[in-house]
Amino acid sequence: MLKNIDKALDKFFSVVSRICECMGIIGLIGIMIMLVTQTVLQWFKVSVLWSDEFVSFLNIWVVFTAASVVSHEKKHVKVDFFTEMMPKKVQILLDMVISVLIIYTCYHFFKGGIVFVNNTKNITTNILDLPMISMYCAPLIAIAFMGLMQIKDFIDLFAALLNRKEVKE
Repeated sequence: MLKNIDKALDKFFSVVSRICECMGIIGLIGIMIMLVTQTVLQWFKVSVLWSDEFVSFLNIWVVFTAASVVSHEKKHVKVDFFTEMMPKKVQILLDMVISVLIIYTCYHFFKGGIVFVNNTKNITTNILDLPMISMYCAPLIAIAFMGLMQIKDFIDLFAALLNRKEVKE
């Protein structure tokens, strides 16, 4: 039963990570197209007012979707020079402590983000007249997925501490 849940969660986070990758690629392509278009149009003394706002919007989404992917693939910065010298159980305990701290941080960022979004729900962007919530959702979604991934990692570490599961690198 627990193995099925673990596999389902792995598959879920892989799908979410893949969606975030695709969104990031589309966002980067959109940024490049807008910047090239804006540069070419400047040669003809034409200005597209909304392009800077749109590029900022895409940039926010690209950064936070990339953060979700990096978190899922565990490709973030990790200095493990000293921890590699420690026994495996101590390494797992340290990773568990770090996971708890990350979960705690994600929780508070998410909670504060919900309050912030609620307080700014009627504000729109200057030129595109998009609701600002369309920009503020990117960090909230990324933080939620990072927190959920950390909870799963914590459970995996706990199982590894009890020698029931091998730790994934």
